Amino acid sequence: MDHAEQFTKQERERLLAEKAELDTKFNELQARRASLQRSLTALEAYAAALKGPTAKAGTERRQSKRTLILDLLKAAPHSRADLITALSIKGEKSKEQALSNTLAALKKAGKITADGGKYALSA
Repeated sequence: MDHAEQFTKQERERLLAEKAELDTKFNELQARRASLQRSLTALEAYAAALKGPTAKAGTERRQSKRTLILDLLKAAPHSRADLITALSIKGEKSKEQALSNTLAALKKAGKITADGGKYALSA
């Protein structure tokens, strides 16, 4: 075997060994990447769970608030201030506004009436 053939053979073996080493590292990196992706997916699911119910559950929450307001009014007429106190939302402007919006929606739907600042169930 002459010098050129020997050089070619050695270089081929070296390159094949380097390629095999890179293939092994590549497979390890792919496995690590897949593991990181699973961890990220789990973390996103956890973060979503911490945020609370989805928008679909928001409708249920809205219905339960309406039901609670109607139950309070079933017992006796209440003013907006009485309802704010009963619902423990005093000082929470967004919740107070939500109460006002709910009262307006219930009045528009004919489920409650307002007389002299007091809300009561419709007859």
